[in-house]
Amino acid sequence: MFPPIAEYARLHDLADHGRWDELTAWLLDVEDAAAQGGPEQRERVELRDRIARVIVGDGPREAAAWTVEHRYAVAGETWLTDVLASVRTWDEIDPFLTERWLRVLVAHGRVMRGDDLTAEPRLDPSWGLGVPFALEPWEAAAWDPDGFPWDYSSRNGSCRETPYMQHVVHMPLQVTADPGPPLEPVPYERAHDLAFGELFRMRGTAAEALSRHLHVVVEAYAREPHWSNPPEGHASAVGVGFPAAYPLLVSVLGGTSAYGPPSSDAQGRLAVWRLLGRMAGMAEPLDPRAVAAFVARLDCLTWQYHYPHRRVRPLYAAQLVVADPVQGIAWLLDGESDD
Repeated sequence: MFPPIAEYARLHDLADHGRWDELTAWLLDVEDAAAQGGPEQRERVELRDRIARVIVGDGPREAAAWTVEHRYAVAGETWLTDVLASVRTWDEIDPFLTERWLRVLVAHGRVMRGDDLTAEPRLDPSWGLGVPFALEPWEAAAWDPDGFPWDYSSRNGSCRETPYMQHVVHMPLQVTADPGPPLEPVPYERAHDLAFGELFRMRGTAAEALSRHLHVVVEAYAREPHWSNPPEGHASAVGVGFPAAYPLLVSVLGGTSAYGPPSSDAQGRLAVWRLLGRMAGMAEPLDPRAVAAFVARLDCLTWQYHYPHRRVRPLYAAQLVVADPVQGIAWLLDGESDD
């Protein structure tokens, strides 16, 4: 349930007339009301977030930076950093943002929108895993800074172009009878590390990991009494370079899902680098040159399911295998999130 229309009207009226002090005071009042719980808590939380978003998206730099830092201080929220990065350049916000972790997230949010901040004297890559404050060539190869990042310029919502792996022709895939060694689930500690789906690993190649996974999927599918046709023969796969998979991973690891908390391109980028470091066994802060060399040697497969009962593809889907031939280990991500 959403807040009353009158409160939205008041919000837009205050913003349109530049009454930011009143909006800030209202934000604090609504925060207190939301903290009290009760039957109207959901509406209060929705209104609280909408007020904060309008201040950050439309307000003066000082008010925007204060709101981002305030919500982080009282609730540990970081999603407003992407709102700020969506509407302000780094030079505009740099003097007013003091919290180091928030500065890292806003800076990486700007990087995902095409900025190169490597020369900024008040930014240290070691604060964020050693990830440089500019896109590496393997990141920039398929990332569209004008289309993929979340757009928060509207007060009424956010939007993005869903970064599917595009221009990929999938070929029919055969599921082998011998499943091979088992896939091990990989635990995740951070909420932003995986918005949906499951991550597995096993010793072997990308093709072997995918064959094993599909064997399990087919068996599970066949056990469902209301599905008469298992998906064997209804999957297709193709080899891709890791850069082609990068936009999808940023989206999924940044928190994108059909229903969930606001996602973050900056968090997604950091999570991709963290995952690569984990796969390679690298210590933090990460060395960008070593990460680039690791990416260059990876073998990747992406696949699609073609279930008989499904007519359209899911809103978000992540089917990817990444294998390191040097270590002989494959990592498999499979998940879907839909309306």
